[in-house]
Amino acid sequence: MQPPRIRHVPTYSKSAGDDATALAATAGLRLDPWQQLVLRDALGEREDGNWTSPQVGLLVARQNGKSAVLEARALAGLFLFDEPLIVYSAHRFKTASEVFKRIKAMVEGSPVLMDRVKQIRTGSGGESIELKNGNRLIFIARSNSSGRGLSVDTLLLDEAQELSDIELSAILPTMSARPNPQVWYTGTVPGPDDRNSEVWTNVRDKGRTGDDAYLAWLEWSAGEDIGDLDDQARWAQSNPALGLRVTNEFIEANEYGVLPDDSFARERLSIWPSGSNAGIFGSAWDECLQAGSTITGPVALGVAVSLHREYGAICAAGRNAEGRIHLEVVEYRRGTSWLADRVAELAATHNASVVIDGRGPASSLIDPLDSMGVRVTTAATSDAVTAAANIYDLVQNEGIAHLGHLDLDAAVLGARKRDVGDRWAFGRKTSIADISPLEAASLAAWDVNNLADIDVLATINF
Repeated sequence: MQPPRIRHVPTYSKSAGDDATALAATAGLRLDPWQQLVLRDALGEREDGNWTSPQVGLLVARQNGKSAVLEARALAGLFLFDEPLIVYSAHRFKTASEVFKRIKAMVEGSPVLMDRVKQIRTGSGGESIELKNGNRLIFIARSNSSGRGLSVDTLLLDEAQELSDIELSAILPTMSARPNPQVWYTGTVPGPDDRNSEVWTNVRDKGRTGDDAYLAWLEWSAGEDIGDLDDQARWAQSNPALGLRVTNEFIEANEYGVLPDDSFARERLSIWPSGSNAGIFGSAWDECLQAGSTITGPVALGVAVSLHREYGAICAAGRNAEGRIHLEVVEYRRGTSWLADRVAELAATHNASVVIDGRGPASSLIDPLDSMGVRVTTAATSDAVTAAANIYDLVQNEGIAHLGHLDLDAAVLGARKRDVGDRWAFGRKTSIADISPLEAASLAAWDVNNLADIDVLATINF
């Protein structure tokens, strides 16, 4: 099936997609109808010539030809749209290298295109194509610092299911000063080992609702439920290249009945695992959303640092007017150098207690805070386990009130458990997102019961 199951695209009156398709054909890349549709929707233009979709999301199963769409977009940016810098980025160096080799072969095979080329660099890790007018197309494997220092017009983020927020934070600001930037997210449904899927999941959620006026979302999938995996109509619905690159015979002989059902549903039908959007608390977390809730009693501050110390989080907890434990992310930002001073400031302002996991990355803050006169409760491993159980039970029984903070929601969505004897705690290494906001929240909620003797006379607003 060539049309996608889900297609939410900002309205456009004209498109450069057909021009991009024609250019690809001159380079020997002939696109399927569905690939042409993606380019047409993605390259819709406003009356002023800017893209109607500064963001593009494409979800389609492997081996359908997703990379060819990106190759056509890269060629168009380089040779048609006069974009000074296009960056193709993948999680794996091998993927970036393979795409470079294919584009290089197409350019070298076209005398018209090759006549405009100044040089093609092929050094490992430095692959690029530069035109005589200075336009460049470069290929990079992602890292926490990749892209810094560049000024990017078009950013092609392949393998988006493995794109971490740290990597995105490193490269996305490179586009902020460009006159008509565009970023593409292309990927497949995350697997159990894809621990950095929160960015991709957020793009998917926005794309499916169609509420983002700047995002074009096109999704080929077989629906939300596993259902009948042997229904070949569903195979066709989720694989637009069925009969072109992928055959029913191959799927029958090598995938269906060979792969476990959940793997087949994920890899071939692009079905997200059941419940993956509910997070560790299930739907109960959303039921605890209480806009307008505030703390009306003593305050506890939970402090946590991400596994590799990229981010720090401070979460406040205290009883609200209904007696629920109100949770609020007060600060969540990059680095740790700011944390001690900010915690000390908040503790003094709100007469708040502070709790930190004594075995976690934030434990390095305990001595500095102590020297600043801040009273710190050091949580042992058994306390962290109790804190996890405490917040879990509170959420299930609507004993929590939260404000829907995006970073806390993302931590809840990506959190996974780690076994501690016959009990469990939140696992920094097993989770698929930075869970420091959730860790901070659980510690603060655990400490609230110790605050009865602290006097607070007014509603707390952070």
